[in-house]
Amino acid sequence: MVELRSWAVRAFALPSVVLLGLINTGCPGNNSTTSGPGGDGGTAGTTSNGGGGSGGSGGTGGATCTPMTEICDMKDNDCDGTVDNIAGGAPCTCNDGDTQNCYSGPEGTLNVGVCVQGNQTCQGGQWGACTGEVIPSAEACNLQDDDCNGAADDMGQATCGVGACAVTVEKCLNGQEQACVPNQPTLEICDGVDNNCNQLIDESDPMLNSACMTGSPGVCSQGKMTCTAGVLACTADIMPTPETCDGLDTDCDGTVDNNIPGTGGDCSTGQLGVCAAGTITCQLSGGTYQVDCFPNTAASAEACDGLDNDCDGQPDDGNPEGGGACNTGQLGVCGPGTLNCLNGAIQCTPNALAQPEVCDGIDNNCDGQADEGNPGGNQACGCAGAGMTACQNGQVVCNGGPITYFSDDFSANNKGWTLDQTWQIGPAAASTGCGFGNDPATDHTSTADNGVAGVNIGGCYPTTTHPDYCMTSPNIDTSQAPQVFLNYWRHLHCDYPGFMTHTVGVSSNGGASWTNVYAVPSGVQQNDINWTSANFNITAYKSSTMRIRFCYAGTSSGIISGGGWNIDDVTVASATCP
Repeated sequence: MVELRSWAVRAFALPSVVLLGLINTGCPGNNSTTSGPGGDGGTAGTTSNGGGGSGGSGGTGGATCTPMTEICDMKDNDCDGTVDNIAGGAPCTCNDGDTQNCYSGPEGTLNVGVCVQGNQTCQGGQWGACTGEVIPSAEACNLQDDDCNGAADDMGQATCGVGACAVTVEKCLNGQEQACVPNQPTLEICDGVDNNCNQLIDESDPMLNSACMTGSPGVCSQGKMTCTAGVLACTADIMPTPETCDGLDTDCDGTVDNNIPGTGGDCSTGQLGVCAAGTITCQLSGGTYQVDCFPNTAASAEACDGLDNDCDGQPDDGNPEGGGACNTGQLGVCGPGTLNCLNGAIQCTPNALAQPEVCDGIDNNCDGQADEGNPGGNQACGCAGAGMTACQNGQVVCNGGPITYFSDDFSANNKGWTLDQTWQIGPAAASTGCGFGNDPATDHTSTADNGVAGVNIGGCYPTTTHPDYCMTSPNIDTSQAPQVFLNYWRHLHCDYPGFMTHTVGVSSNGGASWTNVYAVPSGVQQNDINWTSANFNITAYKSSTMRIRFCYAGTSSGIISGGGWNIDDVTVASATCP
């Protein structure tokens, strides 16, 4: 039996005639049964394939074939004499029960994207349907490569809208289908684009036909905005025409009323100065434009050039171009000068002429030396005339007497005092009608200047209440002084301190704080009949920024009017002076 099976296996490759011959030599199909008697001398056979008795002799035992459905099993199941001729005689392509991978998609798509192979099973000698395979399908927006071309969601682009509204979008983005929504129309402008999406280009613009400047001169300068090839341009309203005398640049060459026939000849205007020479030209005259003889040079501000620029008949009048500061090149006070127009040219003339020398640190006589000859010196000075004056460092100092750090006889207001309300520096003048004491008619100084410092000189102090009104000195450098004394002469008239205060103060810090060294005593109506000397030791306050002040204030109503402070010959020195 084993040998017969091996032949049957080979039958898949032999012609059907050979197979039929094999079957007819005692190899029935596997659906036959045998139970008849064996051949002569044999015993009953019982084999499944219907073989004859094993020991018979001359018997006729054989197999009976019962037809069944033909299957692919290398047997003639339907007893038609042909093995495995299933499905109307089609040959078997596989063994039943076998399985294999399968894929029916286009070549190159397997294992690309979602495409995978399936499995098929052999049934009835034929391969069954391929199950489980995934082949290319129409691309869907699902983050997968449905058509197995190597790109997921490649659904292409969609375009909608016209003009500037046109939009192109990817149909699928990040697994989401994208709607194509046109842009909103905008205002149409001149740019070569259909901004309002009406399929017309540049049919309008907010600037169209608006007034504009062309950049051309003359009457060609005004224009209207037009749109050409997507660009706004200013188109002139008026084109050039031949020039006429009308005050306009009608030929648009940048010059008004030029190239007019009959113009251009020399003439005399009959005017003065630079306005005399003229040319026949077109100009506005008497309210109208006309061709006439007009000056070549119009009247202008006078210049220092020897000409009559303003056409008034006088050259260089009014010191033209003069007045500026300059240096004459001379010495001393003669050096600073002022520019003046002389003989048609600017010259530097000195502001001051040479004068006799005075002690001020300045070269007054313009000889190159300051204060030579000891001006102001050799005069008795100091307390009781104990010293002698000398000109030193531009100041008259007193040698041999006390050292003077500051002095003022009020002959002039030039020592830097700060004067509050009602304080004055000027000539002494007697007051009349004051209820309590009057100002003196003369100062204390023996010289003829008659200068004093005072409150309403020649009048009465105010009777209203008010804070301190003060006369304050500049900074006085007493930092190197051995001792410092304040000396002054007063003519003081004031009401009781309950109504008024009169004080003298000193500061060592430039006026930041003050200490009173004198105040009218309580219960006293101060009324000096004559000039009275006052001296105070202020050494405790010496500094580089020492200051002194004289103050008064109205503290209560009912003040009796009076002459108030009158002060003269103030000194800050190293000793007292009687």
